[in-house]
Amino acid sequence: MPNLAEKKHFFCIFLGRINFLSYLCTCKRGFWSVKHRIKRLINYFKLIFSMNKTGLVEAVALKANVSKAEAAKVVDAAIEAIVEGLKKEGKVEVVGFASLKVAERGERKGINPLTKEAIVIPAKKVVKFKAGSKLAL
Repeated sequence: MPNLAEKKHFFCIFLGRINFLSYLCTCKRGFWSVKHRIKRLINYFKLIFSMNKTGLVEAVALKANVSKAEAAKVVDAAIEAIVEGLKKEGKVEVVGFASLKVAERGERKGINPLTKEAIVIPAKKVVKFKAGSKLAL
């Protein structure tokens, strides 16, 4: 498995070749189809290296072969279902993927970085994440 530096190096080489290909394909015939394919490839490789909600929606749309609007609805529904499950039962398990559990974090002491005075950080509930077997990289 390549490390992050190797992935970034590969991505830079790939982008260089894609830019070169787009430069070569400037003829009138077939230009837009090649340009469109190049943009899709670049977007796909961007998904590999960083993932946020928009990237997740795009990845779901590509994998499930649906529109981005439909994929956004699915991702939003999944997030809402997970949040509701945590609020009601305090635990959500997706076998093989992950286990999410609500835990209490006790009151603790801290320091205000601006004034350097001691403060008390109140207790709160937090979500603990435990990776499943399919997330083993």
